[in-house]
Amino acid sequence: MAPVSEVLAPEPTLLQGDELEAVLCRALSCKASAFNLLDYSQKLGSAVNGFLSLCGSLALEVEGPDGPRTLHVFVKRADARDVTTGLDSFPRETLYYMNTVPLLEKAWFGAAARVTPDLGPAPYLATDDVVVMEDLIRRGYAGKPDWIWNALDYGAVQQCLRAQARLHAASLVLERRDGVRLAKAVPDLRDDVYVNRRPGNTGRRMFDVAADIVCDYLLPRMFHRLKVPQTKTELWRLQDETRDLFLELDLEKLLAAYPDELLVLCHGDSWPNNFLFKKDKEGRVEHVALVDFQMVRLGMPALDLLMFLHVGTRRCFRRQHQDSLLRGYHEDLLRFTRERGLDISKDFTMADLSKSVERLSFVGRAFSCSYRPVLAGDPADLAGLFVDSGKRASLMVETATRGPLVAKWYEENEKYRDMMQEAVEELLGLQAADDADEPASPS
Repeated sequence: MAPVSEVLAPEPTLLQGDELEAVLCRALSCKASAFNLLDYSQKLGSAVNGFLSLCGSLALEVEGPDGPRTLHVFVKRADARDVTTGLDSFPRETLYYMNTVPLLEKAWFGAAARVTPDLGPAPYLATDDVVVMEDLIRRGYAGKPDWIWNALDYGAVQQCLRAQARLHAASLVLERRDGVRLAKAVPDLRDDVYVNRRPGNTGRRMFDVAADIVCDYLLPRMFHRLKVPQTKTELWRLQDETRDLFLELDLEKLLAAYPDELLVLCHGDSWPNNFLFKKDKEGRVEHVALVDFQMVRLGMPALDLLMFLHVGTRRCFRRQHQDSLLRGYHEDLLRFTRERGLDISKDFTMADLSKSVERLSFVGRAFSCSYRPVLAGDPADLAGLFVDSGKRASLMVETATRGPLVAKWYEENEKYRDMMQEAVEELLGLQAADDADEPASPS
């Protein structure tokens, strides 16, 4: 789910009491007559005369008929652009909900009535001013916060890629069947707000920190464990290669390098925390909803797929299953578009997807080294940092904050060491330490 924003914009729009009442009653499936059972005195994002909408995500702690719950609310306003001026993330989320989703939903559903459980490309969108993400929770969807150590199984990963296929297919149908060019209808989607090298950009700062962590904190500590020549020159070479690789994380540069790539509407931040899972009676994941569109952009499908696969799964899993998962994604993409009157089988073959995944694979590997060193950290250390927005931001974009923590976790936790070594080996294309040495060729 989208995180609660702690960034205050000047003169923010407020969610008034009557609107809040409607939100709570809808989310808790109760009528207004039951409102006296609700206590929302504790709230996040509150103001004296209302509730800060920020045209992004708002969390409300409520006490209802069934006990305490946290409701996640997305508020969209006519004056959203004024409210979010100067923020990095929420303007993009607002852009998605206000300008893009209406086009995607029309392309996806057409004139036909919605068929349950087809939630479309934006499953918790509503037509009123207040969008309640809790609708998904009420329908049986839930996050999986322990995925970093308790891995997603094949079926869950397959459903996550299928959710991405729905989003990608909706944009293709919109453009190729309906003739609506997203780059023209919503020009801002051409401008990536995350994967670029513009000075001061949050993504650039995060990737620079990730490069520092690998070069200055991880490589020196694990170098003796790597299957490489054990020389200072080799260590320096790997450090230089790491920094060069992170400098290539620039979507504008990638689009220019591969102008013939198929472009779709990408989620842009497709790691497991941004997926909600619904299970069947046997406990198997039967459907996944993609949420939190703060980084949405036009780009290659492989970018979303690689980010999810490298951040959300381990090397041994990908070695065994990645090919079949990608084939499944491709089949879903063709099916979703064909069901809506568009045949892209000749324009985007499985060979095309495989080629794109191969040449963009470094993006997924770099994302893994950007996300996993923090995600796998000691929960006790992270809890204190994530309570304070300033400390949380420092952890993301300051080497001096993240580095000592990574060093501590690396020294204290063997599983953490193994995970970091795996990520670095993949980043640099090194032989896995646990792989058997190749037998010598007979003379």
